[in-house]
Amino acid sequence: MMKIIKVIIAATLLMLSGFSIAEDAEEFIATQEQLILQAYKVNDLQNKVLLDGSTEADAKALFDLFSDDFVYVHEQYGSEYTKEHLYRNTIKFMKAGKYIFKRDRYTIVELIPGRKAVALRRLQHPNHWNPNNEYHFTVFEFDGLKVKRIVEYW
Repeated sequence: MMKIIKVIIAATLLMLSGFSIAEDAEEFIATQEQLILQAYKVNDLQNKVLLDGSTEADAKALFDLFSDDFVYVHEQYGSEYTKEHLYRNTIKFMKAGKYIFKRDRYTIVELIPGRKAVALRRLQHPNHWNPNNEYHFTVFEFDGLKVKRIVEYW
């Protein structure tokens, strides 16, 4: 009988600890200030990865800011890529010497923070892909402080 009581107590404690873990695991919502800082970090690391001489460590630092279920969407080109796909391509292009920018690709001109997202207006500087200054509109969606989705609207 004592053994049954101990099992019931242990099961009850396990269930209760599970409930407290679930309560502690409430969704973390970053502040707008935190999202703005993260948007700048992502932009800076995107720029760094495209520079001549970038390293795999630079790519890893960028992709560490993305959630495991991250998706990149470029609606004009009808494309949607997972984190793994983008990371593999980034390393492949890096090793092939395709990233040869001499200066940052993007400068953030305007940020509009919202709840769990930041819209960015970025100036793309002239480069070997495009000789013109162009403005690009991009939305970073967040899960906590990790970028869950990037949608390009250019």
